[in-house]
Amino acid sequence: MDPTQVNKFVEQLHLERKIPKEKVFAIIEEAMMIAAKRHAGQESEIAVHIDRESCEISVFRDNVPLSTAEITERLGAQTARQIIMQKIRDAEKDMIYQRYSEDLDNLVSGTVRRVERGVVVISLQENIEAILPRSEQIQGESFREGNRVTAQIIEINKNGNNARIRIVLSRNRVSFLQKLMEQEIPEISDGIITIKAVSRDPGHRAKVAVASNDPHLDLVGACVGTRGSRIRAVREELPNNEQIDIVPWAADDAEFIRNALQPAEILEVIPCPLLGRAIVLVEKEERSKAIGRKGQNVRLATRLCGWDLEIMTQDELQGVLDGAVEQFKSLPGMTDKAAEAIVAAGLTSYDDIALSDPAELAELGGFSAEDVEQIVAEAERRAELDTALKAADDAAAAAEEAVRAADEAARTVAADFPHAERCVRDARDAAARARERAAEAAKSAELVDTPQVAEAAEAARASAARASRAADNARALLDSARNDDRHRGQSSPKNA
Repeated sequence: MDPTQVNKFVEQLHLERKIPKEKVFAIIEEAMMIAAKRHAGQESEIAVHIDRESCEISVFRDNVPLSTAEITERLGAQTARQIIMQKIRDAEKDMIYQRYSEDLDNLVSGTVRRVERGVVVISLQENIEAILPRSEQIQGESFREGNRVTAQIIEINKNGNNARIRIVLSRNRVSFLQKLMEQEIPEISDGIITIKAVSRDPGHRAKVAVASNDPHLDLVGACVGTRGSRIRAVREELPNNEQIDIVPWAADDAEFIRNALQPAEILEVIPCPLLGRAIVLVEKEERSKAIGRKGQNVRLATRLCGWDLEIMTQDELQGVLDGAVEQFKSLPGMTDKAAEAIVAAGLTSYDDIALSDPAELAELGGFSAEDVEQIVAEAERRAELDTALKAADDAAAAAEEAVRAADEAARTVAADFPHAERCVRDARDAAARARERAAEAAKSAELVDTPQVAEAAEAARASAARASRAADNARALLDSARNDDRHRGQSSPKNA
């Protein structure tokens, strides 16, 4: 390799692959040294130096300079070139790793190159490929080649010496939404507004709690923007027009819970720190709004606040409190006054007593250590009994649901195949739930050795078996009807 070739090679790699010239010179020197040792013997001491100005190559073997002819003969040009190219690939890999490591957790944009078995391969700058796994996608969104995609870098690794850098992206994490908001809302990126918590049902709805040290700042207005321009820019990056609720954070737990459950009007929030639970009182007409469709509003608010929230009306709460007091009075060693004190502290079920701290329970009711031990043991036994009976009831309810769906499928199978198909699916799902509940009841029966639980578990098993038979019969009936329909369709032209 003469000086002109060396200079041209260094310039080309520097321009095309963005590798610093000094790095290229060092790679060539190292590669030539390795190649020389392979030909001269590993015991030889080889030194290679390339003049950075003239690109002249100097090679020494055991401190003795080699002539140009000897260099060519001993080094093996093809071997040296192979080593150089491998070193260049390693250098590129290191550069990519370093560059994207600095962007870990940040947002990047790229173009969909292809979709392979649900995994989206995205081309970033300079044709660097990243992957968006199915588990990190928002459910229901689809990608086509050429689509522009924004995502968050969540993982970077080298995957061994010969593999490409593996860059993993995400779009369904709460941190992705947080980064989008930082990008679109200057007050957040400048630190004037702080995101305190985020809860998200990706592709459907999210709640973002924000706070600021500036008491005069309109938190919600700043995040939403004029005529909703800022929050709309965030939502445009998300599928299904995902709704984003901006919630003012509050140091007071009750106030924060109240804010988190918007748009429902809340009458009162009753925290129970012993269990990390809060009872939220609403008017009857506000109950469904507080819970939300399929429980979404209360579920997101629960995650946002870190409290287990129970939505009740005043009448429902009073019924729970009265029932709890009566239940607790029947526990051994429990006084009426102690039962009322325990319920006033927010404990309303046997499970609550079984899970509470014995020292706190003793303080609430004025019990001795022996009394607390006896009360907790009995509460645990009754909680297990209630769990077993509820599992049995749930199994029976699921079985009834399965039978109804199977009957509906049988009734409509000849006239409406799609409807019958849905009914069969519903029947099979309900039967699966019945089997799960029956298994739970059976496990509870092993823990609570009473005739009542044993009978309930056996009834649950029988209900589940009945549900499974009904679902299987409905499936067989539908398959038979479909086969008959296809047979008629095939034979009708001949008959005609």
